Amino acid sequence: TDIDMIVMQHIFNYEIEGKKYEKVSSLVVKGKSYNETAMAGTVGLPLGIVAKLVLTDQLKLAGVKVPVMKEVYLPVLEELKTKGIAFSEKEVSLK
Repeated sequence: TDIDMIVMQHIFNYEIEGKKYEKVSSLVVKGKSYNETAMAGTVGLPLGIVAKLVLTDQLKLAGVKVPVMKEVYLPVLEELKTKGIAFSEKEVSLK
């Protein structure tokens, strides 16, 4: 009867033209059931989306690729959003 949950948070501090900023990016995904886990949705689903993109000729890359290329991660993130898996972001200006 247990279900899982994925919680991630990334905090980025940066400076542009002498002004400091902080961006907080957070993700919470809860499993729906013992069979539909958050882990499957956040790990297996992206792989399945990439496979679908390759098989339908929407992704024209050959060989082994690291998924940091925009051609790979942008369509994956867009489809994950439709499944309720997306980071929320908050940016603040620091003094």
